[in-house]
Amino acid sequence: MANDDIALAIAHLDAERFAEAEVLCRRVLMHSPYSIHATNCLGVTLGRLGRYEEAVAVLQPLAEARSDVVGISMNFGIALRGARFFAEAERWLRKALALDPKSVGVYINLGAVLADLGRNAEAIVAFREAVALDPTRAEARHMIAALEGKTPDSPSPDYVRGLFNDYADRFESDLVGTLDYRVPQALRAIVGSGPFRRALDLGCGTGLVGVAFKDCAAEIVGIDLAERMIAEARKKNIYTSLHALDILDYFASDDARARPFDLIVAAEVFIYVGKLDHVFAPARAHMVPGGCFAFSVEECATGTFALQPSGRYAHSRAYIEDLARAHGFTVVASDTVSIRKHREGAADGLIFVLRRTR
Repeated sequence: MANDDIALAIAHLDAERFAEAEVLCRRVLMHSPYSIHATNCLGVTLGRLGRYEEAVAVLQPLAEARSDVVGISMNFGIALRGARFFAEAERWLRKALALDPKSVGVYINLGAVLADLGRNAEAIVAFREAVALDPTRAEARHMIAALEGKTPDSPSPDYVRGLFNDYADRFESDLVGTLDYRVPQALRAIVGSGPFRRALDLGCGTGLVGVAFKDCAAEIVGIDLAERMIAEARKKNIYTSLHALDILDYFASDDARARPFDLIVAAEVFIYVGKLDHVFAPARAHMVPGGCFAFSVEECATGTFALQPSGRYAHSRAYIEDLARAHGFTVVASDTVSIRKHREGAADGLIFVLRRTR
């Protein structure tokens, strides 16, 4: 029975049914407290749920006892990184790499930890090793560009989709609980109470903008590239409709063409878009005259936009103002806000409210 439960728990974990995996792992460990497979599965599950300190506590005795198993060392390193013990995470990931020098997953996680530690040149080497072993790994290619100071116009959709599908279960606990993210509330405060007839939430994620605007919009449509984010947003019962599409595909859809919007919101979306010309044009085309376009960006002081070492894009105030003029918008409000906490402290950004004037 224990082996059956472990197999089912691993199947739940692989299918991203984390709550079910946790229950089964704990059931096995009640009767077989030294089960290697159940302990490893529970630790990974807790990490995927964003409960990194618990994951570290579960995995540490196992990793110390079975440091000869590459997967256990890697999983413990990932948990340590999530708990922000970066130096220890590096040590365990290097143990895993010594056991399997051709593990793409180890190289990617090692690169991420080295970037966390500010050792960008070493991080690039690790990410390049991952790409050499598996050229399809979009996240590694994106981070190489970011750490080398390159700025492609936009990231790979596969990178963004994979990032947020992996992040869906712990998105709110990390962003709101750990990183003190308050952009939806800041946008609501600057936009005001409306009322709005039809709102569009670009990159809706798990629905935090919907929560902030639900009392001032009769209808809210949400779109997101990540299907698992859409599934989390649906649980809030706020949105009139939800669509697993990227921005341009949604604007080309029948739903977007059905009726124009009088409010479009994009909270923490443009940090994963880059060049914004191709967003502003259809946003204006699908908006009523006088409609509001509210969004946040991370700020860069000069130029137009830049891909940062974090892997996120930053945009300058001048770039946003130029785009607004070029696409028939007027900037009616803007403010500097704290976007989130990060390794060096608070990450500052800008919020804007534009109005369609022509």
